[in-house]
Amino acid sequence: MSTMLSSSGQEQLSTQELVQLCAYDPLLFCSTFFRETFRQDFASFHRDMWDVLEDRQHRYVAFSIFRGGAKTTTLRTFLAKRIAYGTARTALFVSSAQDHSVKSLAWLKYQIEYNKVFSQTFGLTPGSKWTDTEIRIDNKLLKQSTSVIALGMTGQIRGTLAGDYRPDLIVVDDPCDEENTATAEQRKKTADLLFGALDKSLAPESECADAKMALLQTVLNPEDLISMCLRDETWASRIYGCFDDRGNSTWPKRSPREILERQKQAPISRG
Repeated sequence: MSTMLSSSGQEQLSTQELVQLCAYDPLLFCSTFFRETFRQDFASFHRDMWDVLEDRQHRYVAFSIFRGGAKTTTLRTFLAKRIAYGTARTALFVSSAQDHSVKSLAWLKYQIEYNKVFSQTFGLTPGSKWTDTEIRIDNKLLKQSTSVIALGMTGQIRGTLAGDYRPDLIVVDDPCDEENTATAEQRKKTADLLFGALDKSLAPESECADAKMALLQTVLNPEDLISMCLRDETWASRIYGCFDDRGNSTWPKRSPREILERQKQAPISRG
């Protein structure tokens, strides 16, 4: 059985043991297989995010997070973990514009092609589809494939299928912008897309108990999508700010309190 070695050359856990541990500890999974991505200690709220994401009781989750809170990175890695452990068959990245979703797909493609620690450990290789907007990842160890599609909110999002499988994960990342939240009519149109077309695309619970839709958004308007989900009890919603209740940074390794205070003061000074 192969083993993982520490930097000093001492024998550590076997690969199989490490994979088993990472199945239950997502932050260990992140720091082990995506060291280029997770170069700093995690924020205090990141484990809570993972707890909500991996709770099968929560079909709909919504995170209101400050800019720079690693919300997109967390969800990219959440999908990577589902692919690695064989719990995802079809997934969607959806943003206000397809270009933003394509960046998440590009990150995932890079991990499969060049992150050999990740791809070889879990037997992941590029599949028959490998474009900028849609890919298919083959899991050689589990003998199954996962399709991942990048879409924009105004694209064809109703009833999306990849083969015989409806999406079991839909990541809706920053679907709102200044334009589509400017008027009540535009906000309603965006809400209809999320709660109508996208919701109806998600695999039914009877078919996939792990099916999940995750909304990531910084609040732009009291009536935008994330604000609506925060008031909706069917969504497991969380709000994470850059300051905690005592005025300290919630992610001191990334953004020390003194830097946040300066950033806070700048717009105040401008009025």
